[in-house]
Amino acid sequence: MLTQLALRARAKDGHHTGGRAFGYRSVPVDPAKPDERKRLVIDDVTAAVVREIFARYARGETMKAIAEDLNVRRVPSAGAAWKREARRKDGRWLVSALHAILHNETYVGRMVYGRRQFMKNPTTGKRVAREVPPSEWIVNDMPELAIIERELWDRV
Repeated sequence: MLTQLALRARAKDGHHTGGRAFGYRSVPVDPAKPDERKRLVIDDVTAAVVREIFARYARGETMKAIAEDLNVRRVPSAGAAWKREARRKDGRWLVSALHAILHNETYVGRMVYGRRQFMKNPTTGKRVAREVPPSEWIVNDMPELAIIERELWDRV
């Protein structure tokens, strides 16, 4: 509960709350304290891939065709650098990754915190996502983090 309160406070203050998206990297807010608070900045190399994905999808290409082409060209996927031991160690692009990218408002500079709340189901003990009403979301417009233009986002 304390973690949730701290993250809500950070979101209200306009700070990043975690969950780095493809196309960005984290850098320390204060270089003298690299282990403390971080902020997102655009990573030019992976941001170019994001722009390509949006442009191709807007032109009518399917997510499957885009993923296949990225894999043929050996473009590192969003999860390629993850340290996995079992599943999906090949780092290939999946349609689900493209779907997540094409639906992430961070790419137009809109950071949304609190869309879902995770609760434990008392019967099964599993975490279950509960959608939170939009009136309770914390939304920050951060144009410095926009990788794509709003017009392209709207077309996609």
